[in-house]
Amino acid sequence: MNDNQPNQDSESRLKRLLNATTPSLESKTDAELLDELKRTPTDGLPRILLHELQSRGESVVPGLIEILRAETEYASKGNTIETDGAFFAFILLSAIGDPRALPAVIEAISLPHEALNSLLGDLIHGDLQRLIVKLIGTDYDQIGQLIENQDVYEYVRWSLACTYFLLFRRGRLSREDGAERLERHLNRLMEFPCYELNAGLCMELANFGVPDSMETIRRAYASGNVAEGIVSQKKLEETINGFDESSIREADEMPPLEFDVVEELSRWACFAPIDIPKRPTPQPSVTKPQAVPVSTTTNEAPHPTPQPPVGTIRNTDKTPGRNDPCSCGSGKKYKNCCRLTSRR
Repeated sequence: MNDNQPNQDSESRLKRLLNATTPSLESKTDAELLDELKRTPTDGLPRILLHELQSRGESVVPGLIEILRAETEYASKGNTIETDGAFFAFILLSAIGDPRALPAVIEAISLPHEALNSLLGDLIHGDLQRLIVKLIGTDYDQIGQLIENQDVYEYVRWSLACTYFLLFRRGRLSREDGAERLERHLNRLMEFPCYELNAGLCMELANFGVPDSMETIRRAYASGNVAEGIVSQKKLEETINGFDESSIREADEMPPLEFDVVEELSRWACFAPIDIPKRPTPQPSVTKPQAVPVSTTTNEAPHPTPQPPVGTIRNTDKTPGRNDPCSCGSGKKYKNCCRLTSRR
C-alpha cells in the first residue's frame, strides 16, 4: 500500500465534510471571503473559512495584507481591536508565506506593546519567527535593524533574534555568521537596560556553540543589564560546551514552516471547547440536605498555554510564549517547565 494513502484518505474525508457543511463557500469570491474574515468576532475559530482562505493561497494575499495594515493603523491610534480579522490574517500569511507581506508584517510588529498585544497577542512568538524566515529572503540586516530598534517591543526583538538559529537549522545561515550577528547585537545592547532581551540574546548566542562567544556573554552579565533569573552563566557555558551540530539539525523543537492554520489554532486553549463538569448528584440522606457547592470557576476557559489567558488574543505582560525560556532560570522552555506546574 502507498505510504501516503492514509493522509490522502483523511484529506478526502475532510474535503467532503467541508463541502457538505458549507456547499456555497467555494463559490464565493476572494473579496467575499476576506470581508467575512474582517468581521470575524473574537469568540471562536472560523474553521471552514480559514481552510478555504488557506487553500486559495497567493490569490488572497493582497486582501490579507490590506486587513493587517488597516487594523495596524487602527491600533496605532490607541483603539482597541474588536475583531480577530488581523489575527487570522497574520497567521494565514505565515502559512502561505508570500514575500509581499513583509512590509505590512514589519509595520504590525513595530507597534507599541499594548497596541501590538491587542492586534496579535501571542503570535509574536513562534509564529513570528517562522513568518520572518519565510519572507525575509537573504536580507538578514532587516532582522538586525529591528532587534536593535529601541522602540520595538522587547519580546518581539527577542523573537526576531531566534530567527537566526532557525535560519541556521534550515541551512540558510552559517553557524559562524549567525553567532557573529548575535554577538554584534549583544555588544551594542548590553549597554541598555533591556534585561529580558539581553538574556535572550545570550541564550541564542550560546545555542550556536561558539566557545569564543562566552567572553561576550560574561561581559553582558557583568554589565548588570541581563535578567539573570532567566538563565545562568553556568547554564549557557554548558550549552556552548555541549554543542552538537548533528543533534541540533535533528531536533524536533523547530516550528514547521508549512502547517495547517486550523489544525494549529485548534490546539490553542482559547479555541478549544470548554469542558464544563457536571454538578454532582445529591445522594439521599437521613439528615437535612446540604446545598451542593457550585464552583465559581466551572465556566471559565482553561488557562491558555502559551496562548493569551483571556479571550482570543490577549496576553499578560511579560508572560513567556510556548517557545520562550522559562523565567525560573531552569534553562528549559516555558512550555516544558513552569507552564506545566501552573496548569495543575
